[in-house]
Amino acid sequence: MDGVNELHAFTINDLQRRVGVLKTLRNPHRYAPDDIGQLANLHRTNPYARSDDLALILIVRNNVAVGRLHLFAARAFYGGTEHPTYWMRAFHMDDHARKVGAGASVILEAKRRCGSLVASGAPSEGAQKLYRAAGLFELPRARRFLRFYRPHPVIEWYLKRPVITAILGELCRPVLMLHNRLHRPRTLGNLTFQQVEKFDSQIDDFHPSHGNYFPRPAKLLNWLMTHKRLYGFLGRMGDEAVGYSLLRCDEQLGGDLSLPRLRVGVVLDWYLREDLAHGFRSLLLSAMNFFGDQQVDVIECQVRTESEALVCKEFGMLSKGGMRAFFRPLPGTAFDPTAEWHLTAGVADLFLEGPDRKSDASCADT
Repeated sequence: MDGVNELHAFTINDLQRRVGVLKTLRNPHRYAPDDIGQLANLHRTNPYARSDDLALILIVRNNVAVGRLHLFAARAFYGGTEHPTYWMRAFHMDDHARKVGAGASVILEAKRRCGSLVASGAPSEGAQKLYRAAGLFELPRARRFLRFYRPHPVIEWYLKRPVITAILGELCRPVLMLHNRLHRPRTLGNLTFQQVEKFDSQIDDFHPSHGNYFPRPAKLLNWLMTHKRLYGFLGRMGDEAVGYSLLRCDEQLGGDLSLPRLRVGVVLDWYLREDLAHGFRSLLLSAMNFFGDQQVDVIECQVRTESEALVCKEFGMLSKGGMRAFFRPLPGTAFDPTAEWHLTAGVADLFLEGPDRKSDASCADT
C-alpha cells in the first residue's frame, strides 16, 4: 500500500471526545481499538491517570490504522523514591510501517511525551533494539515454568493430526496424571489463601523492604479486577494478612512455544511477607487447586529467584523461556541499573492482556 505513515497521538481526554482521525479512521486490520469508549473508560478509571496523559499512538496510512501503542499511567519505585511511569501495551504495526522505521518514531514520541516507560512480555529482537536505543534498560529476566494437565496440546504440536492426537492423548493421560500426582508437595505451615472480590488498603504496605519494584496497591489491583477477568486471593496466617496473589484464566495461542490454542491458568502477580517460610509453596498449591477446578490445559508462572524456581520444579513444572522487562527511568532521577528488582508478570503488557470482565468467562467465576 502506497502512502506516508503518520503518527497520531491521543490523550485520555482525546479518546473520550473522539477527536481528529478517530472519527473517520478505517480499521480493517484492527490495529485501532474496536471500542474507543471502552478504552477511554479503562484509562479514565485508572487511579494514577490524568485526563491529559498520553494514552494511544496510532500509525495511520491513507486513513487506515496500520500500527499502535497503548500507554497506561503507573508507578515505579527506585532510588528510594516512587516515581511516575507509563506501561507500554500492545505495540504492533504492519510490515510496511516496520520496514520504514515507524516503530522508532512511535517509541521516541512516547519517550518525549511520557519520560519514563515500561515494557514487558516477549518483545521481538527488533523491538528490543528500539527499546535499548530509546534508553530503556533490560531488567533481570524471569523464568517461566509450565505444568501441563492434558497431554493433547503437546502431542498435537508434534503430530498435527487430530485423530492420532486424540488416541495418544488418552493413552498418555494416566502417565501425565501420575507425574502430576507424584510432583505435588503438600503445603507446610498454616498459610491459606482466600478468594476476594476486591482488596482493601491493608495490602498497600505489601512491598519489598529493599530493592526496586513496581508498586501495586489495592486501588491499582482493584482497577484491573474491575475491567479484566482476574481472580484475587488474600494470604492469611490466622487473622493476619501476609500476602496476596492474582490469577488469570484465558485461552491463548502457544506463542513462542508454537503450541495450539490452550486454556491457560496464569499466576500473574503476588506478594508474600519476606519472613514467611514455605510461603511460595503454599501460594502455588493454592493456585493449582483453583486452576484444577477450571480444567485448564496448562499453568504458567514466571519466577525471579532460585528458591521459587526450585518450588516449581518440585511441583513437576517445566522451564521454558521467560518474560523480558525493559524500563526507562524518569530523566533526572537517581537510578542504578545494577540494583535488584522484584518482578512478577504483573506489569505492563502482561498485566493488561487477557479477557475483559464484560466478555464471556474463560474460567467460571467462583
